[in-house]
Amino acid sequence: MKIIPVLDLYKGFVVHAVKGDRKNYKPIDSRLCNSSDPLQIIKGLLANYNFKCVYIADLDALESQGNNIKTIESIIYSYPKLEIWLDTGDKLIQYYLDILSTDQVRIILSTESIRSLSSYKHYLDSNPNHKFILSIDYISGKILGPYELIQSQYYWPSDVLVLNLDRVGSNKGIQIPEIINSNTLMKRFNIFYGGGVKNISDLNELKSIGVTGALVSTALHKGKILKEDLQQIT
Repeated sequence: MKIIPVLDLYKGFVVHAVKGDRKNYKPIDSRLCNSSDPLQIIKGLLANYNFKCVYIADLDALESQGNNIKTIESIIYSYPKLEIWLDTGDKLIQYYLDILSTDQVRIILSTESIRSLSSYKHYLDSNPNHKFILSIDYISGKILGPYELIQSQYYWPSDVLVLNLDRVGSNKGIQIPEIINSNTLMKRFNIFYGGGVKNISDLNELKSIGVTGALVSTALHKGKILKEDLQQIT
């Protein structure tokens, strides 16, 4: 099972994301390092475990309140062997696609940000060699974004993230949306889950139903998931 640490960027710092309430996010308080600087956070994560990939969300871009381009570019250049899943919202997708020349960074196409199925297909058609990741975003049990995209599984990439925003940073455990329980989806796609993973038991539950990987943040920074747990599950 693949474990992917999450970095939520706000004004150049890593913040503690809780339930999608982005206006009230605070700088991360982590046992891995005494800083909320993104480069130091990654250094602390990698000192704890040999992660191969991190998920980065540019919260400023997602809220159309600026961006973290310089910070993200510094991460890319400082850790060239680290795969990065990048969610920057619709406005910056093409920017990163234009400047990226390697497979190190994979762009997230999230239902929260994509306006329509035709917009989604435009990115696929214009960048046929890019390994996009589709993020199906939920809040209060409702899918965010164009429902026609959810119905059009023919256009989905092989890697699909199901992100339960109600559970992000809550430490309340996983709550698996209905879509992830489909045996058909598990067979057709690599399903990743994000939102509320609090301990090794949650990871074992996800693994038992066939989930390919999980996004984890709070549990790592609070020491609820340790190096030994990661060695056991991966």
